[in-house]
Amino acid sequence: MRATARTPRPKPGRATVAFWTPALGHVREPGSDKPDNATIVDPDGRGSAIGFLKVPEGRVRAPRDDDPEEVRGHDRLHFDIRVGAENHPEVVAKLIARGAMKLWDGRHESHAWVTMADGEGNKLCVA
Repeated sequence: MRATARTPRPKPGRATVAFWTPALGHVREPGSDKPDNATIVDPDGRGSAIGFLKVPEGRVRAPRDDDPEEVRGHDRLHFDIRVGAENHPEVVAKLIARGAMKLWDGRHESHAWVTMADGEGNKLCVA
């Protein structure tokens, strides 16, 4: 399986790739670090490869009223990391240690999640 994360920046933010590589337990794909793209892969070959590619488009939605200023211009990349509610505190703490910011807690019926932003303002949810 191959997933793609598109970024509107002139080239994929190195901080974005550096954040998501260990956050997902991936490694850089050898030879994939080019000016307009980078790919990270599951080192065991079981999970997805994720490509970060340059795209010409800008924002795809208006910011929410409760979005912090730091994340108002970035929402082209959004991952959901499913770890189970009992693991939220540990995973959130690890992501904050890597430079993420906690934005808010969410809940819908029995489903709970934590919305965060990586170091470049791209939103993610720990679910």
